[in-house]
Amino acid sequence: MMLELAIKFDFQATNNQAEYEALLAGLRLAKDVGVKKLRCCSDSKLITEQVGGSYQTKEPQLPRYNLMVSHLTSSFDHFQIEHVPRTHNVRTDLLSKLASTKHPGQHKTIIQETISAPSYDSVEVLANNPGQSIPLLKCLNSDQDEYVMDEIHRGICGMHSGARSMAARVVRAGYYWPTMRSDYKNFEQFLKQLGIKHKVTSVEHPQTNGQAEAANKEILRELKKRLGSSKGEWVEELPSVLWAYHCTPQTTTQETPYRLTYGSVVMIPVEVGEPSHGRLTFTESQNGEQLSLDRDLLDETREHARVQEEACKLRASRRYNSKLKPRSFHEGDLVLRATGDARKDASVESSQQIGRDHFAS
Repeated sequence: MMLELAIKFDFQATNNQAEYEALLAGLRLAKDVGVKKLRCCSDSKLITEQVGGSYQTKEPQLPRYNLMVSHLTSSFDHFQIEHVPRTHNVRTDLLSKLASTKHPGQHKTIIQETISAPSYDSVEVLANNPGQSIPLLKCLNSDQDEYVMDEIHRGICGMHSGARSMAARVVRAGYYWPTMRSDYKNFEQFLKQLGIKHKVTSVEHPQTNGQAEAANKEILRELKKRLGSSKGEWVEELPSVLWAYHCTPQTTTQETPYRLTYGSVVMIPVEVGEPSHGRLTFTESQNGEQLSLDRDLLDETREHARVQEEACKLRASRRYNSKLKPRSFHEGDLVLRATGDARKDASVESSQQIGRDHFAS
């Protein structure tokens, strides 16, 4: 079976961009038909060497094209690209002329496609600020962001947090879309309209609240949200709550407890259902070396977290002190003091019991 695709561009593109667009279109077509092992042939020496890693990508747009190619090729069990001389690739030139001279529908046996904008504009990959540990962010479409929101909100590692907190967790996991914060607000309103409420258990049930002295208040709070009316199932819910807590960046340190313990960023289940950039670029052969490097840098990570914690305490102290009025006292000054039960005047108490008010001048 032979599948042929002719592409027409409705935007200005360089020759190298056109070669990359053709390669991406072929990769998407192969993925749609279920190809597992793919061998690509291209008459562009530059593209084949850049995809193979031999040449550098110096043009501004080409690195983004190259990254998209690596994302698509990771979905195949085997991928190979090789250079074919133009003299041996005449059929491709005929298809390119067909796309520019014929309208869609005139040739039923050949798939014709019009691309109105560069591919990297439809699926943009954004980089984080330099020096941060957040990976490259994968931009999602409307169908993908619904799955990510649902998994992070109520999945195995989910936490029932507010809109801002949930948006931060999505970014930490390696995903992004422009309306993520407003979408989470709408998601919360959606749950309220369905009558889904998080009921807090009462202290009258020791099977859920009896361990308050031994557990962290954040873990208990999340545990109460998950239990709802099933107050006796805290044993089954506790492992998932603990795992969610270990994978959530803390406000004081800006790091997850897991990373402060092992030095590595944990992969959460949502990255399996919707592969993130870190999972797509994962290389098993280099994993051991990277883990050793993470352990070597663990002390620096912990020191940075300690600095963040001290800065958080300083901000809290300044906020509290801003509400206080500074006062100074000297020896011999008279001040008011709260009187405890042991220091109360017995005559005052007895006079109040018989209905008389006691005034001191």
